[in-house]
Amino acid sequence: MHILLVDLDDTIIDTVGFKKAVFQSVVEVTKLSLDEVTRLYLKSDPTQNEWYERFAAYVQSRVPSVTSKAIVDRIFQAIQNILVNTQVLSYIARFEGYKVLFTLGDAKIQEAKIQELDLKTRVDEVYITQTQKINILADHIRGHEFLWNNQTYDQVTIIDNNLAFLNLVHEQYPWITAIDPKSI
Repeated sequence: MHILLVDLDDTIIDTVGFKKAVFQSVVEVTKLSLDEVTRLYLKSDPTQNEWYERFAAYVQSRVPSVTSKAIVDRIFQAIQNILVNTQVLSYIARFEGYKVLFTLGDAKIQEAKIQELDLKTRVDEVYITQTQKINILADHIRGHEFLWNNQTYDQVTIIDNNLAFLNLVHEQYPWITAIDPKSI
């Protein structure tokens, strides 16, 4: 049996473009410089849950006339204009096996992206985590098989833009097919 684990950010969707749209929107409403908005974004620790709430609070602390809610609303509005990688979507559509959208990030933001793009209809399961993916893989590997939801898979394909992750997969589990979305 075959399972596909496909990433969301910068694999199915253009997260760089999404961030540019968010930053530009915040610059427009606050008149802060792009550098300052970027610095506040990085300060918010975007790898952690609810980063957007911290980001909005940091922005409001610099520009009190703009509410945190207005910034959060702009972030979620930017989701409506996310670009998708149609080659990856075509690959998912053609894939014969169990399909998991396997993504690392803030659950609320990830869910909003998934809903906006109607991705739940393209996969069998959505798995959003804050745990590094290589650790999750390790927890599910049994010899040369992958155990997921009490089902054993002898073929695993991963599509992810994170080359460091793909290299780790290749080194630790050479029997898993690891694909960079740029090669699709």
